[in-house]
Amino acid sequence: MLQMNKHYEPEFKKKIVHLHLEEGRTIQGLAAEYSVSKASISNWVHQFRKECQINKEAKADYDSMKENLKLKKQLAELQKENDFLKKSGGILCEGNQLKAYRFIQEYNKKFGLRWLLRKFNICPNAYYNYLKKRKANYHRNKAKIKKTIRELYHAHNGAPGYRIIHIYLCRKVMI
Repeated sequence: MLQMNKHYEPEFKKKIVHLHLEEGRTIQGLAAEYSVSKASISNWVHQFRKECQINKEAKADYDSMKENLKLKKQLAELQKENDFLKKSGGILCEGNQLKAYRFIQEYNKKFGLRWLLRKFNICPNAYYNYLKKRKANYHRNKAKIKKTIRELYHAHNGAPGYRIIHIYLCRKVMI
């Protein structure tokens, strides 16, 4: 079964090429939206780029589209950064990792997880460890040891030093 080739108007082709080059839309997205094959759009973009090498007016148009796309991306990044600074409310200044993790958990859909991790200077591995609560047992054990040390210290009116406390903890198999 053979299909007939569709004929598209030059204005339509130019519109699709502009959407791809100027607004940064993907060829796949444009193909789905306008019911045009990806190969056709790729050919139109390729033809436009060839035309830019020959025609100075087309070259200027192409350069302005590239510059426009670059500026749009830069504006979007700055708006994102501005929203982030408004929402973070000084978490960056405090340096509190737990607050940073909670902030990332709350706003990762809006800003993007990797972007937030870069802004807070947090390794992805550390954040995922926080999510999985891998260190919960460590912190629970540490709190138990602290409690035992305090009880021992106060039970003997502050007399035992670190050596005696260490021996006591070793005998109780806490260390």
